[in-house]
Order: sequence, then structure tokens, then C-alpha cells
Amino acid sequence: PLVGKAVCAHPEVGVGLSETASITAFTPFFTDLTLPPSVKRGEILPVKISVFNYLEQPLPVTVHLLESPEYEVVEDPSPRGVGNRKSACVAPQDKVVYVIKIRPLALGSVNLTVSAFTDTSGVSSCGVGRPVQRRDTLIKPIKVEAEGFLREKTFTKYVCADEMRSKPDSAVLWELSPPADIVPDSERGWVTVVGDLLALSLQNLGFLIRMPSGCGEQNMINFVPNVYMMQYLTATEQNTPESTEKLLRFMKLGYQRELLYLRSNGSYSAFGNADDSGSTWLT
Repeated sequence: PLVGKAVCAHPEVGVGLSETASITAFTPFFTDLTLPPSVKRGEILPVKISVFNYLEQPLPVTVHLLESPEYEVVEDPSPRGVGNRKSACVAPQDKVVYVIKIRPLALGSVNLTVSAFTDTSGVSSCGVGRPVQRRDTLIKPIKVEAEGFLREKTFTKYVCADEMRSKPDSAVLWELSPPADIVPDSERGWVTVVGDLLALSLQNLGFLIRMPSGCGEQNMINFVPNVYMMQYLTATEQNTPESTEKLLRFMKLGYQRELLYLRSNGSYSAFGNADDSGSTWLT
């Protein structure tokens, strides 16, 4: 939507502001693609192409999926056309969904380019004299994953700065030997170098800072990481007012909730006095 406001000035009355007004604008003819988040290489993927017609007359529309070396079009003869071209009459204030099947051949992000336009050769079948010329082109990527099952190996090495200074030519070597039955073009590798032991964990800080909940054991599992993260961020001077406030709030809630599972003999258990005995681990 478009939002606007008027401002006027008068030498005697002063400055005046109008109320905010909004206008929603949209194109009367456009295309949309319905795709899954990802697809396996070699699978047959039905690409659903929706063409919307908000005009007051029917339109003879042809959609064209551009060819690419990253995928191939699967032939699927139908009354609407063959291959990567489909045609139909789109009624006023309506939409038509075209389906073109493809088979991805490349891995990674694959772009699908679809063009929809009014086709004058289909005027007779649509019952219009002279259709309005409209065209819309849409490019949308889809993630193509390798077939098979993912298998990862992780190698780590702690290198001290003093060691690097004493041995300028020192290097870290790992021998990588992919299995013989590996899926073609699916191998990949990356190297991460950080100057902090917990740097990789801090990238997923939102998964470590969580509100404690559940029974005594579940509450403790979510409660303890908040304590350690608070100590670490404070010691390394990486804490912020937002993270400090959130950690303190979660620690208070976790501590108060853990007191609910305090037994009459002073021990703790998953469900407090409802259990037969206390838990050494929790206590």
C-alpha cells in the first residue's frame, strides 16, 4: 500500500497536517510460481504457474518456461500445450494454473524463468475481438539438493598463538578421502578459523538462551546454559543490555520454577514430592 499525508502552512493560522491516507495498488495481470523449499536432483518437479487476470475481459494467455542447462522439461502432452509452453483462456477476475514438469540436473540454487503474455493466436478460442496486450516475467530460484543421504566429517585443531610465532612455517593438514560410492558433484568442504573457543556456538546464541520450562530435569537443562552464557559474555565483555536483561530474567524464572520440585527432605527430583525418592543429579 501507498501511504501519504499532506502538510500545509499559513502565515496566520500556522502549520496543518492531514490525516494519513493509504492507497493499495496492484497490477491487473501478473504471474506467480508455487515451488517447494527444495527438491532432489533427478526428481520430477511439477512447476505450478498461476496467472491472475483482474481485467474486465477474458485473455488468451500463453506461459513459457525458459530452457536452461540446469534442468530439462519432461514432456507431458495435454490439451493446453506441450513441453515448456502452455496456453489457456483466463476469464475476467479469475486465475488459471498451468503445470510444467521439469527434472533438475544441477545442484545448488537453480533459477526458473517464466514469461506469461497474451497470445493473439488464441483470440478465437477466448471469444474476444482484440485482447489487451499484457506480459509478465518472473524469476524464482529453487534449491536443488543431491540425491542420497548426507554424511559429514568434522576435523578440529586448536592452535596456540605462541606456537604459530615460534614456528612460522607450521601448517595444519587433513587428508580427505571421499568414499568410492559418493554421489557425483555432491562433495563439499569448508574451513572456519575463529579466535574464540565459543565463537561457533555464539552464532546460534538464540538456541542456547531459552526460557526454562517443564519438569525439574527439563527446567534444569534449559536453566543451566543461561548461567554459563552469562558468565562467558561477562568475562569476554561481549554482553549487551538486551542479552543481559534476557539472561537474568530467564535465570530468575528457572530458579523459581526449580524450587517447585524441592522435596520435604531437602532434595530435588523431576516431580518433587510426587516421586518416590530424590534425584542425586538434580540435588
